Amino acid sequence: MRINIGFLLSWLMIKRLHPQSVFLIAVSGLSLILYLLFHTDSLAESPKEDKNCPNWSVEKFNTEIIHLNQQLSEWDHAYYQQGHGVVDDEVYDQLALTLGQWQNCIHKPLQLTGDYLSHATNNIMGKLEDRTQTVTKNDFRHKVSHPVIHSGLKKLSTEQIKGWLASREQVWLQPKIDGVAVTLVYEYGELTGLISRGDGVKGENWRYKADFIPAIPKRIPSASAFLVLQGELFWRLEQHIQQDTGGLNMRSKMAGWMMRKGNPTATEENIGLFIWGWPDGPEDMPTQLKKLAELGFTLSTQHTHSLDNYIHAENLRSHYYQQPMPFATDGVVLKQYPIPVSQAWQVGNNSWSVGWKYPLRLQLTEIKSLRLSIGRTGRLTIIAHVYPVIIDGKKVQRVNLGTYRHWLNQDVLVGDKVQISLAGHGIPKLEQVVWRLQKRILPGFLPVQHYDTSTCFTYSVDCHQQFMARLIWLGKHLGMKGINIRAWESLIDAGKLRTLTDWLLLHRQDINQVTSIGLAKAEIISTQFEQAKQKAFYFWLKGLSVPLPNTKLQQITSWHQLSHGALISRLSVKQKTQLNKFLAIPEIIQIAEQLQNSNIEGFSLRDVR
Repeated sequence: MRINIGFLLSWLMIKRLHPQSVFLIAVSGLSLILYLLFHTDSLAESPKEDKNCPNWSVEKFNTEIIHLNQQLSEWDHAYYQQGHGVVDDEVYDQLALTLGQWQNCIHKPLQLTGDYLSHATNNIMGKLEDRTQTVTKNDFRHKVSHPVIHSGLKKLSTEQIKGWLASREQVWLQPKIDGVAVTLVYEYGELTGLISRGDGVKGENWRYKADFIPAIPKRIPSASAFLVLQGELFWRLEQHIQQDTGGLNMRSKMAGWMMRKGNPTATEENIGLFIWGWPDGPEDMPTQLKKLAELGFTLSTQHTHSLDNYIHAENLRSHYYQQPMPFATDGVVLKQYPIPVSQAWQVGNNSWSVGWKYPLRLQLTEIKSLRLSIGRTGRLTIIAHVYPVIIDGKKVQRVNLGTYRHWLNQDVLVGDKVQISLAGHGIPKLEQVVWRLQKRILPGFLPVQHYDTSTCFTYSVDCHQQFMARLIWLGKHLGMKGINIRAWESLIDAGKLRTLTDWLLLHRQDINQVTSIGLAKAEIISTQFEQAKQKAFYFWLKGLSVPLPNTKLQQITSWHQLSHGALISRLSVKQKTQLNKFLAIPEIIQIAEQLQNSNIEGFSLRDVR
């Protein structure tokens, strides 16, 4: 259940008060703003030193707090007034928590700048004036009161569910269908009201749209003068497995159909109805289900289960998550019977039923740092270090954001809040940026030179990453074992390596002189270097990244054949161009000479260009 306290209380108070009272609220609100403005010096303190507090100035805290609060309010409006969830509840809740932490970091709810004061004053006065007129007209934009409020549902973790179940009996489980919550009102068996959930107290009057939804009975066999049911309108699916494809945005699709202006032009057979609540109905669930079936609501009977214990609940939750269903779900709901009478219900205060959501497919985290990675071929990628999160039992701390250009288009910077998921083979993937800091500051690692397949065969500071990637690649194809990146870096720092093949000239005593490499490690490295010299010519071609497919490389027995012979004539124009460019690289010419001087198989003096 989303609760933005300031937004909700203000909304409910304004809608219920007399216009004169609304005017007083406006005056009080402006007084508070002016107080904050002119008492900034006395209120402002240095941000708290806390692990939850970024290292920001008070001014930056104020800017980001205002920006985030505005975003949450916009999401509130979309969620409560338009029936459209822009972000997942978990994302919203975590960002709302972040807002509270930031406010706590500067010891007060909010500081307003002069520019924001003018905007806020006009905005508040405009909204209050609109709402005052709305109160006077008693219109509420076609909103009507629920005869019984929607109390909402508190979501519990797995451990909390265990505790909740341990102290209760007569608990029943239903799927938490991902749709649009509504109230149905029947008078003497005739449907007279269909009301959207709205804020739980008032909602949109959708009665006229019910005529276009066959799943909603317009008349039921009931003699009751007044019958109220609560349920979920959902978009029908076939053989939908939640674990495999997620919710497919079905709630938004359902809400979009209901929120469209004007009457529908045709009936919609794809909409289903699941009744999950009968306020003041039969006290025991078996009787309630039986009577619902008699009234025509059979889906509730099929998907309502009596629970024996926690294991039973866990199995049913897995069933709805993993098995084909006719609807999308985002968890299950547990209900204890009998439930309180409806007069005792309150919005956001529901002790008799709780939600138990599925394992998170997405996690919200924050970009901690960004690193530029330069690969063997010169490809630039950005690696994001994030604050650790657990997804499907895996701890995620790093995410590959893709190429440098893709990262620029994504606009992801340190401090931004992002959604992370696990792609195929458990690889972390950035799904979306859900919150960006207002002040955008690019990192200092922007590339200082151009990198491609022809660069960095010789070591330099700017070439460090690509050169190291080339060394690792060469060592891998020559079968070197026990030589990691630290060992290569030690040889570079000691001045022993400048080109990819300078290690051919190193003897054991040369490696022993490197203080950061122990004697045992030096022996391993020396042995691997000697064994690599005996590798077949094909592995040298692969290790040096000669730009030809494996099938072509396997046919070559000498360096000379790369520029002469029948094989070259069978290459495509593109392959010839790439190969000639590669062979003309000065560093490659020097490496070939070095390999010839070291008597490596396949290299001879006449082969060197």
